[in-house]
Amino acid sequence: MATIYRLTPKEIEAQKTRARLSDGGGLFLQVTDWKGTVSRSWEWRFTLHGKTRSMGLGPYAKPRTKEDADKPPMIGLTLKDARLKAGELRLLVEAGVDPVEERRAKKVAPDAPKVVTFADALNEYMKSPYIQKTLYAASSANCWKAVRPFRSN
Repeated sequence: MATIYRLTPKEIEAQKTRARLSDGGGLFLQVTDWKGTVSRSWEWRFTLHGKTRSMGLGPYAKPRTKEDADKPPMIGLTLKDARLKAGELRLLVEAGVDPVEERRAKKVAPDAPKVVTFADALNEYMKSPYIQKTLYAASSANCWKAVRPFRSN
């Protein structure tokens, strides 16, 4: 069985060049160096239904010390948080759920605003009391006639 939890915070902080450090269990720390700025981010790789996929978990955050108590919290995942997140995702994969697709489905809000077409807007406008007093069909036809040159189909 593969070793899990191989990384230590000291190893992570010591890595200053481009690398992919494995913590085991599919959890990796991606270290990039661009113009002297070192950035670190978590990546989790898994295989589901014979297909290997990769999923970003977020940026690396240093563990907070007692001196950091008065500072605002860092955005990102510590080594401990990343391990916990990878463990949760591992359980999903064992249950046959694709975490990438689940995340994508959560991003698309079920109560997202409906796309309003010109026809929808026109019908709503035609329901107004002012338009109802005039001849609806003539007003609607005139609106469509004015828009026709701009329609793509």
